[in-house]
Amino acid sequence: MNKDLDNIKLRQINDINFRNLFPDLKQTDVTLNWKTRREVIKIIDERINVCVSGLKLISDNLKCLQTEDSEFSKINIALHSFFFFTVQTTADCWVAFKYFVFAKDDYDRSYMRGKLKVVLNEGFKKLYGFTPKGKKESEWAKLSVLLSKLPFPRVINQQYHQLNSVLERQSQISTWWREERDIETHLDSFKLYESRQEVINESKVMIDASRLLDALDAVGQFADNLNICIVNYLLIKYKRGELRIE
Repeated sequence: MNKDLDNIKLRQINDINFRNLFPDLKQTDVTLNWKTRREVIKIIDERINVCVSGLKLISDNLKCLQTEDSEFSKINIALHSFFFFTVQTTADCWVAFKYFVFAKDDYDRSYMRGKLKVVLNEGFKKLYGFTPKGKKESEWAKLSVLLSKLPFPRVINQQYHQLNSVLERQSQISTWWREERDIETHLDSFKLYESRQEVINESKVMIDASRLLDALDAVGQFADNLNICIVNYLLIKYKRGELRIE
């Protein structure tokens, strides 16, 4: 047996605080000054850099996994593909939000608000979906299939149902994202003009962006717990002599 593996301890499953997911934030009429904008952009840039680094790591792992042909490699490919989606969508959301915050003129800001709404709509639609058909084809539905592949502990199933309930509730209150997404992508000039003339409430846009970012963070934490369980499962099998490591 491998002595290094013998010394590895099982990891604990992380708690996920669902109470803080999609908090009932109140809109304000406050507009950020430029000092605050620069501070916000600095924070956003740091988070974008973390996402970009993560994408490279996940991409490399996926390439290695795709060279294998086993049931566990298929499970890991599915899990890493989900990680890749969440990190990439998070990065795109932060970039769109960054340029909304950075925009100086009203039209620039209105334009970036529209593009951010497209990212929010498409991101949540791909993550969980708004319609029965969309939900069946979502990344969340694909991840859910993994729960039947291994004997995951009860806490994982509890977290899944809690998170699924929260995502379902969010899908019901965020359908208006689709309307603004359609205006932006279908290029109906008059509707687009009317949309550009709307007075922008910055806090409302920030709250909307936080909803998708919160959702991506929560499902990412859940996927990480699945990964912990898979590693623990393999480690237990190895220590029992049921799994050989070449």
